Amino acid sequence: MKKGKILLFTTDFPPSKGGGICTHSDFMVESLRTLSWDFTVLSEYYIPSSKEEIDDYITENGYNIYKLPKSPSFYTLLKKVFFCLKIYRQYKPDIIIGTGRHPSWFAAIVSFLTRTPLVTIGHGTEFTEKTSEKDFKRNKLAYGKSDLLIAISEHTKNVVLGAGIKPKKIEVIHNAANEKNFHKIDPELIKIFIEQKGLSGKKIILTCGSLSERKGQRVIINSLPIVLKEIPNAVYVAVGFPNKKDEFLQLAKELTIDDKVLFPGIIDQNELLLWLNACDLFAMTSVNNNGDYEGFGIAVLEAALCGKTALVSDNGGLKEAVINLKTGIVVKENDVTATANALINLFSNEAKLQTLSDMAYKNTLETGTYSIKGKEYDKVLAELIKK
Repeated sequence: MKKGKILLFTTDFPPSKGGGICTHSDFMVESLRTLSWDFTVLSEYYIPSSKEEIDDYITENGYNIYKLPKSPSFYTLLKKVFFCLKIYRQYKPDIIIGTGRHPSWFAAIVSFLTRTPLVTIGHGTEFTEKTSEKDFKRNKLAYGKSDLLIAISEHTKNVVLGAGIKPKKIEVIHNAANEKNFHKIDPELIKIFIEQKGLSGKKIILTCGSLSERKGQRVIINSLPIVLKEIPNAVYVAVGFPNKKDEFLQLAKELTIDDKVLFPGIIDQNELLLWLNACDLFAMTSVNNNGDYEGFGIAVLEAALCGKTALVSDNGGLKEAVINLKTGIVVKENDVTATANALINLFSNEAKLQTLSDMAYKNTLETGTYSIKGKEYDKVLAELIKK
């Protein structure tokens, strides 16, 4: 028996390979469907997917996904609202969820017009990135109308409240990692993969995420000359969309460490799993880039499920993805020296590195998987329907 029907408005959704909001939306649908919730999805597809890819995904997964039309003018804005209302009338949901700034605005409009309970997800940068004053006012109206606002970190909750947004209720539920996709694999496969990449005997530092200022790859690159003096076999692998590959490669050349930095680019899930298992340490040294910050750090949990500890900066809600000195290490944001010293300390103490990795794996299995966090969402949504 179905517990309820949810209409989800989102910035991005599979089969897109979008960032945190895409991954989080996938988590909500996958975990809650196993707990007897039904979904229809309206996605902007910020990172485009073809109609064929979306149709194939719908066929494979068995629920409806609609692509939200663009609305650059007042006329197309009205058309978009009517389109959303049409889907609402066809589906008749019990709850509307909005995740991402623009989708949450439309979720709020439909909720207001239909008197349907509204849940919004607070990630972080939608409240801090420099936009027009009108956008901040729209945020205040839309998110403030929420019957429930779920913040992905305590930091984001504080940002929401600091922006003067007052939903009826606000809860913090940290992001989750998919235990089906991220796990430990056969050591022999890892050994073969490392040999194929020519990295046998190397200490591999891994980052996953679009090459950008926010993700902080620049911090690791700048720290490497210091690290290599003590750990000469260290290498840095930065997986992700190569936005700033040329710029970062030029920086590595200027530091004469370009042979110690690899940029594999966009890779498939199988290769990502191999890299996460092959690395010695995961690093996510994100920085606040003009209000663009990390709301949490899903990739840290994904690495933990592969048995790897993480070095993270104290940027935004990212530090909440680890327990400092127990499942990972937290360093000051944009501090090259502190980052280098932490890397040296970890690679110089194998026992400490292994203990942190073991604890990261155990803690994430117990508290940070889709199945665990899905139950937390299930509880608050069920309570909302009862009210």
